[in-house]
Amino acid sequence: MTLSHEVLELILDPTVNLFVPGPDPRNVANLVLHTYEVCDAVERFSYTIDGIAVSDFLTPSYFTIGEAPGTRNDFLGVGVPSFGVTPRSHIAFFDLATGRFVTVVGQQAAAMATATKQAQHDHPKAPRPSEERLHQMLQRYQAHPPTPHSTGLPQMRAITRTGRYQARAEALGAGMRRRAM
Repeated sequence: MTLSHEVLELILDPTVNLFVPGPDPRNVANLVLHTYEVCDAVERFSYTIDGIAVSDFLTPSYFTIGEAPGTRNDFLGVGVPSFGVTPRSHIAFFDLATGRFVTVVGQQAAAMATATKQAQHDHPKAPRPSEERLHQMLQRYQAHPPTPHSTGLPQMRAITRTGRYQARAEALGAGMRRRAM
């Protein structure tokens, strides 16, 4: 499930630098830049494909203001509102007013109909390996890819969102230092 979550996010934003302007969930009058993370807002929900649990994901309508009739904001249709977050899931955004990244965890109970649908797909969040352990696994894979024509993962610098943000920040810092010389 974690792998499908991270793969979907890597496909849509491989450089971890895309943002979508939208309302602040804490104060809709405040405009913020939402990260283009397509699983975080519904990360507590999953479904199975051939007996394997995979992550629910957001649809393009999630990243638009308002609720369009006949559309759903996530694949399973658990009832996440546009730019919203389901209980025990999270979203992140850059607050233009404060100049800081903010993470909001969904704490409010959903409406009864939505809660029933969510209960069908909810799963306990499994503990993830540490960032260091994931980085070691990635390095081992890159040293010995399964086929000589493997693509994608040899260029990847981290697996989790936090690791990708850190790797991107380090790459940007290195580029700025080279230009300053």
